Amino acid sequence: MRFRSTRATRTARALGAGVLALATAGALAACGDDSSTAGSDDSASSGPSQVVPANPTTSGEVVTTTPNPHSDGGDSGSGDAQDGGISEITELPEASAVRGEEDNAFLDELKGRNINVDDQVLQDQMIAAAHEQCLANEEGRDSFAVPAIAGQLQALGESDEDPEVIAEAIKAAAEANYCG
Repeated sequence: MRFRSTRATRTARALGAGVLALATAGALAACGDDSSTAGSDDSASSGPSQVVPANPTTSGEVVTTTPNPHSDGGDSGSGDAQDGGISEITELPEASAVRGEEDNAFLDELKGRNINVDDQVLQDQMIAAAHEQCLANEEGRDSFAVPAIAGQLQALGESDEDPEVIAEAIKAAAEANYCG
């Protein structure tokens, strides 16, 4: 029995990929500071120097002697750059990929071997696995990506064949269309 990906499954996959991308972007943004400068000409340490009175109980005042490199008073940068606001994404953009002739020939060959190549995300994965197959051939090793995508295609019902047969089809199509 052959199962096909439904629109809901594709939408769920695309939504999951979008959520993962947003979470990754948020995590990466949280790792940095609010600086938009790439470097500094200062040879001082990264933290400001502080002068504390000899007897801290008589005066609680702390004087900062090194200017903050992130303040607006410095000479670094033009001062015109500002961080922009963010906007909420309400829906994912339509998937669109520009495929070259070799990509289309590769996908057509797989389609001719009864592998469903309608899903664009799976197309991207199959093309990436094909390129990894060529690299594996150059390095004299077995591909790690081709068996993985072959198992995924079988598990998703994109082919009725065994994963080994699917992997062989991907390998042959990759070697015919990408590996030189």
